[in-house]
Amino acid sequence: MIKNKFNIQWRFFLLLFVAGLLSFVILGSLSLWGLYDTQQEAMDNGRLMGEAAGKSMEQITSELAQKQLLSQAKEQANYVDRELFNIKEDTEYTAAMMERILAHPEERQPVQVKDPLQEAINSGDVYLYYSPAIRNAEAMNNLSHEVNTVSEITDTLKNMVGFYKNYQGSFLVASKNGYMFCADILVADAAQVEFPKDYFTTYDPRERSWYKFGEVAGKATVTDIYYDTNGYPAVGYVVPYGINGQFYGIVAFNFSLSSLYKAIKDKGMNTEGINFVLTNEGKVVLSSETTGTLAASVDSIDLRKSAEQTLAAQAEKMVAGESGMSTVTVDGTDYYLAYTPIPSIGWSVGTLKKASEVIEPARESRAVVMAQAENFAATMGIFFKENLWRMIGSLLVILIVLPAVSRFAAKRFVKPILVLTDGVEEIARGNLDKKLQITTGDELQTLSNSVNNMTGELKEYMTNLAQVTAEKQHIATELSLARGIQAGMLPKIFPKITESGGIELFAVMESAKSVGGDFYDFYALDKEHIAITMADVSGKGVPAALFMVISKTILKNNAMAMIHAHPVEEIDWSEVLRLTNQQLVENNDEMMFVTVFFGVINTRTGVFTYINGGHKAPFIGRLIDGRMEWGVIPVEKKSYVIGIFDDVVYKVKQTQLNPGDMLFFYTDGVTGAISIDEKYSREQLLDILIRFGTPAASVEAILKDINKEVSAYITNEAQEDDISMLGMRFHNFGQMANDKAIH
Repeated sequence: MIKNKFNIQWRFFLLLFVAGLLSFVILGSLSLWGLYDTQQEAMDNGRLMGEAAGKSMEQITSELAQKQLLSQAKEQANYVDRELFNIKEDTEYTAAMMERILAHPEERQPVQVKDPLQEAINSGDVYLYYSPAIRNAEAMNNLSHEVNTVSEITDTLKNMVGFYKNYQGSFLVASKNGYMFCADILVADAAQVEFPKDYFTTYDPRERSWYKFGEVAGKATVTDIYYDTNGYPAVGYVVPYGINGQFYGIVAFNFSLSSLYKAIKDKGMNTEGINFVLTNEGKVVLSSETTGTLAASVDSIDLRKSAEQTLAAQAEKMVAGESGMSTVTVDGTDYYLAYTPIPSIGWSVGTLKKASEVIEPARESRAVVMAQAENFAATMGIFFKENLWRMIGSLLVILIVLPAVSRFAAKRFVKPILVLTDGVEEIARGNLDKKLQITTGDELQTLSNSVNNMTGELKEYMTNLAQVTAEKQHIATELSLARGIQAGMLPKIFPKITESGGIELFAVMESAKSVGGDFYDFYALDKEHIAITMADVSGKGVPAALFMVISKTILKNNAMAMIHAHPVEEIDWSEVLRLTNQQLVENNDEMMFVTVFFGVINTRTGVFTYINGGHKAPFIGRLIDGRMEWGVIPVEKKSYVIGIFDDVVYKVKQTQLNPGDMLFFYTDGVTGAISIDEKYSREQLLDILIRFGTPAASVEAILKDINKEVSAYITNEAQEDDISMLGMRFHNFGQMANDKAIH
């Protein structure tokens, strides 16, 4: 181990210290002349700066308080916006369900609904109500078929009651024919609904203001404030429903204003100060106040016409959808008002705080700063006097010892550094045999030894690097060839449609690595049947690619053997997956597996027979009334992957494809690229299919658009899994369009 008297850190510190002292002598000598004047100027400037800082602090504090108030208003708007947006979405969803039920009555099963004339109705119960005008045997009998058909809407109403159990209000589906499905929600859990005495003799939903409001508007809208049957101020979100442009009735969610405000407040809304919501007609619809100008009631005035001119002017801006801050006078008190719009409904949120509460903290801040400035001025006077004598004494000492110390330190420190610099420059020019000779006994000697070791290791590394680079190039070439071979095993010629009928096919596959484990396949079994496969092997890279080749070959061989051994109408296609599973299990020491979706399409009849082996269920698009309706093809809730378990039994399912219907097969690399959440990713993929999977688009165009959309999610990230998609559209009932294209 090297022993030393002084390490390099100490020597470098000594040099800097000496240089610093020299600078201090020069600057200190000049500073002595102006020290007294500087003291006085600093004290005067300190007082001036304190005054300026105090004013600035007062202004900043006031501005911060106002910004905080505006931020609070925006936060309130977000809470109200989210709650009203949920109400809007759920009410419109209920109306859409009614339209779907009316459009497809043949698919509906009657649901038993409570009769409020015969049974006790509790909070949350769905009941069927007939208006007095039609409450007779003949009228009710004429409506029985329609009522039984739409009674399925009760399930949706029950779900809505569960979502809004903390509200006081009603979910209603009121028909223009006089009947109504209704669920009343009371604040007290499990409380019984108390109907007004004249409710069953006079109540007709078609005569209520909320019904007429929605009927006249002809679109989803919010009603004016009105008194409900219990006498509470209420408001409703109403949506007309019907089919083929014909009006059938109104779906409404009517709720008391107090319960809406409580629901929003319970979810975390800041309740400091005065908070209120203004409609686009200038009326207060929600408020933390129960009395006064800003209280919410049916008879509330249009604030734009308020006698308080400052309040009226800001109400005008709120109705116009602006966001801002101003001072206003409300009921004789001055306030700061912050306001911001609610995007989803066009209303505006206002938050008020007393002006005195905003200004007083600013004044206190200014007083504190001024006091600190006075203390600073006093402290500076003492500080300058004490340090004057200290500086004079220090200067005398430094002037005596500085020259000798500076020369000695510089000479001893610089010499070994220069030797080290020259040696490193020679090594940098390529002389790796150069050895440094430094014997200072400190870090410089350690550094020179490290440089000597580094040159030897660098020579060895350069030799090894050349060898590794050659090996990697060889591996890259082999993987490129393997990728080409694997791609060549997948079908590339896709069948085209003709006037005589047939199917339209297209597929896309992108490997996460040089080679992958996904594969798709399609091939003709005879003149009327085509086998279609979408599969995903566990893992990635070369092992997955080898297992993919084996799985694809065995699966196709078993399918072709089945069609040659039996008449097609007698074939149990689940045997193809069962035999493939048995053959893969026998020698699967690495315990790899493959998920498979295998199907056979009859190109003449459109019957699609399929078996699922642990794979993602494909999406199916039905051509209905000139547009595609997408969903998931039914599969077994539990199905086994292929290659792991012995004696697995797979179940066969069938579905009928009509001309224009389309199937979309994919692997989990597609949904994995969109989102790590399985449910969310499938919903996103379905949204993408709805956008691009139109009747007018070809299968090739649809898949290319979807692939482009999915690729956008992984633009800045490495692809983690293979991405494969296959689309098949059934066109006309006829013979196969192009046999050669899929053999």
